[in-house]
Amino acid sequence: RQVKRMKCCKIIRIIVAFMIFTSVLCNFSLLSSAEQYDGRITIDFKAFSGLNTEMRWDIFKVADIVDSTSFKLTEDFQKYPIKFDVSDEAKMSSLAYTLSYYAISDSLIPYCSKTCKPESLLIAENLPEGYYLIQSNQVEYNSVVYSAAPALVCVADGEKYGTDWQLDITVIPKLGLVCSGAASD
Repeated sequence: RQVKRMKCCKIIRIIVAFMIFTSVLCNFSLLSSAEQYDGRITIDFKAFSGLNTEMRWDIFKVADIVDSTSFKLTEDFQKYPIKFDVSDEAKMSSLAYTLSYYAISDSLIPYCSKTCKPESLLIAENLPEGYYLIQSNQVEYNSVVYSAAPALVCVADGEKYGTDWQLDITVIPKLGLVCSGAASD
């Protein structure tokens, strides 16, 4: 009887050890899947609230990150003669306008597109790491046509690349006057 009890205790210990191992493995699996580096872009255009109209925002993924200084253009943008230089703000701004021109002229399909009024924050979530172009459509309000300046942002884990990049970006776009007068004119 004592031998039977010892075997039973040994089996219970093995089962408990297996359960602990499985639990640790599952927790590790959950942690590693949480480290997929999915990011988020929040567009805060409350300053546009005077327009009192909905705006459509398109977000295009334009480049994947190879390392902290190297990038690979996405398939949609590889066909254009683009020098992907993001070394300073002026070059990023110029690049954003260039990318926006190609996206509009060739009717490229955005990675995501959302429409909302300025009182709301627009949030695009679960974005893979990379560089994103953000642009708005033109809106007419009181016989004046407005648009936001295109913006280029990097969504990435800065610790991973040794940079100041962030996975959670808030963009406050600049509103620009396209033309004064009705769009139909």
